[in-house]
Order: sequence, then structure tokens, then C-alpha cells
Amino acid sequence: MESINHVNRYFFLRALAYPFTLPSFLFSYFRIRKRANSYVFHGQATPPEKRYEWFFSFHKKLLRLQKKSFVFLSDSKTPKNQTIFIIDKDISWDSLVVLRQLIKEDEHQLITPFLGKDILSKKSSLIIDLVDCIYDKEDLGIIFDLKRSLFISKPSFLSESHHIIKNAYFQIVLISSLNRKGEVFFKLGRAIKSQELAYLNKDMLSERLELLFGKLEKDLLSCVKNYDLEKRGSYLGYFSFKGR
Repeated sequence: MESINHVNRYFFLRALAYPFTLPSFLFSYFRIRKRANSYVFHGQATPPEKRYEWFFSFHKKLLRLQKKSFVFLSDSKTPKNQTIFIIDKDISWDSLVVLRQLIKEDEHQLITPFLGKDILSKKSSLIIDLVDCIYDKEDLGIIFDLKRSLFISKPSFLSESHHIIKNAYFQIVLISSLNRKGEVFFKLGRAIKSQELAYLNKDMLSERLELLFGKLEKDLLSCVKNYDLEKRGSYLGYFSFKGR
């Protein structure tokens, strides 16, 4: 034991105690998952600002338990004004990392109030919301009136938002995702003005978005191939977010 340095002096004692802490760890892990899903994905009784605060606390803990790399690919900057971010799959723990990254980016300082202040305040012109996790259909009109941005899945957008597009002016950014073992890739498309889609009926809008998502998916696959070949931090300005 004399050869053990000061930092690792009690390592063996801690190692002996690890098996006894496993039940507590598992209990905490599943409690966190249950409460997080309750507050965010199914909770309607809890005030929205509280659900956001709790969710990010839980989400941070969950990411520490994961060993995934999240790679973001984008050819252009995300617009700062009211934007609808539409992701190709249903909202999941992995896709919410996109939301977290949008909030963290310096160029999106208007999103910052989302983390601790009243999310229904009209003072903030750009706030990202988990629409299909927290809000009901009737809330979408309020969000548009407040000039707030949305983070929503493609199915939810097509089913809930078509009637609002006719009388609103905003931009749409599509997000394609690819999940493979140990890595999750996201590709953000170019911003589309709502005026480009306003003349389309619901079926035509769905068809148009499918075509745009199909093209974005091909771009993502091409980027991933280059990413595998290059494996360097300068490609398309991508960066990795380690969920540990």
C-alpha cells in the first residue's frame, strides 16, 4: 500500500464498496428515467418552466451514463428569427441533444432565457420548445403569436401545423438524423421561408417535405462517408458532443 500515491490511496477501499452501491445506482437511474419521462413526455399538470428545468437536469445525468458521440453537420448558420426546426424522427433522448446544442451556441443568445426564466414571457423572441412533448394542439397558435421557435418532429408538424402556415411568416430548418452504434449524426438543411410552402395543401406539403428530407438524407449519408474517411475536426465545421 505504500506505493499507492496520495490521489489513489483509497482506491481499493472504494473498489470493495462498489458492489454494494450497485442497487442504489440502479434505483437512481430508473427513478431518473421515470421522472424525466413523466415530467417531459407525459406531464401536463406541472408548470412548463418547471418541466424544462427538471428535464435538463435529468437529461444531463442520463448523458453521463451514455457513451455516444453526437456529430452535427451544417453548411450554413441557423437563422436567428422565428424558426421551425423539424426533425425526421419522433422526439427521443438522442434527438434532444440537437435542442441542447442549439441552446449552447453563442450565435443563438436569444435562446438562453429558455433555461431559467419564464418561458411564456413575450420578452424572448427566440425560444426552442419541445412541441410534441409538452404542448397541445391549441397551444401552437399561442406560440406563433409570441413569435417563438419550435422544435418538432415531422409527423407532429404535418398533423398540427398546416393551418397556421397560411397566415404566418417564419423559416423552416429540416434536420435529418442517422443513428449507428456509438455515434449519432445530425444534418441541418438550409432555411426555407414559409412563403415557399404557403400555397400547398396538406397532401402537397407532406409530399414536398418528404422530397426535401430525402435529399437531406442523401447529403447526410455522403457527409458520414466523408467523415469516416477524414476523421478530422475541420470537415464541414463539424464538432462532436460527448455524452459522458
